[in-house]
Amino acid sequence: MEPLYPSRILVIQFRRIGDVLLSTPVIKALKHHRPSTHLAFLTELESRSLMETNPYLDQLLVWDKRKYNEPGYLLRNLKELRKQKFDTVIDLQGSPRTALTAFLSGAVRRVGFDYRWRKLFYSQKVKRDNRPKYSSAFKLDILKPFSITASDLQPELYLTNQARAWQERYFAKYKLNDQQLKIAVSPLSRRFYKRWPLEKFGQLCGWLQDRFAVRIILIWGPGERLIAERVAQLAGPQILISDQTSSLLDLGALLEGCDLFLGNDNGVKHIATAVGIPTFTIYGPSDPVSWTYPDPKNHRFIKGICSCAGNQKNRCPGPACLTSISVTQVQDFLTPFIEELISRKVTGKLAQA
Repeated sequence: MEPLYPSRILVIQFRRIGDVLLSTPVIKALKHHRPSTHLAFLTELESRSLMETNPYLDQLLVWDKRKYNEPGYLLRNLKELRKQKFDTVIDLQGSPRTALTAFLSGAVRRVGFDYRWRKLFYSQKVKRDNRPKYSSAFKLDILKPFSITASDLQPELYLTNQARAWQERYFAKYKLNDQQLKIAVSPLSRRFYKRWPLEKFGQLCGWLQDRFAVRIILIWGPGERLIAERVAQLAGPQILISDQTSSLLDLGALLEGCDLFLGNDNGVKHIATAVGIPTFTIYGPSDPVSWTYPDPKNHRFIKGICSCAGNQKNRCPGPACLTSISVTQVQDFLTPFIEELISRKVTGKLAQA
């Protein structure tokens, strides 16, 4: 028999940075609805730092996907999971691995979306709303069986004092201050069909620096330093390359100190959204409605159009939709946004004077 009022809930979300951050509104809504419920979250190692400071979680469980092929690793983890005696499991991802994990967790109540055959592993299936909407709004639909309605779609990353201290040292090192408009630029993405050409990023960064006298900080991750250096060479002098960060919390603090994120549709963009700074995203085949926080004043984008959209994106040779976006087009979209951000900064200074 399924529990009417669950006392121990496990939420499952593996995969990427953005997917995990976009799950935080679900965590917040669950805890607000039933504060006494023990709330746990299962994710993978790369996203651990995004959730270990979340104040709404009572427990964080982490699996290492690099060990999935090791004999007995998953079996041991499943045994440990069953020992936790969760009465309710919510599968936000709906992949074969997460659906099977929910089924084998030992929980009587297993809630998930009605994805093809994976729905067979759930005791309660939630019908997907396929209308275009922000991803965290889609995830919040999973709470319908609990009669929970939530309107707060904001993903959140809770930074530590240590991370903010690292950011302060970095800004002091490069003489960055509040009077300058600082733009964090992320020219990379794990998926090739989300990458606007590096040469165009270089031209755009050089133009931004010359036109608006902004400070550009190029963001990079493991194995990406040389690519960031290439963009810096194309952009010209005075372009900064971020120091290597020790965690995603340090990266979040660095972004929090900037005035704008500019880049591809990637995990860094979602961190920028979660720490509350404006974003401008260059989209290829991905749907901007699904991945852009619904606040057009602070979160804007440009999108290319071509036949690689939807299910064709993995077979797109270009992708033509991204390569067709010119530097001039991005400049035209960005100019009023940058001017508005500069105006806000000036207005804020006058208010503090």
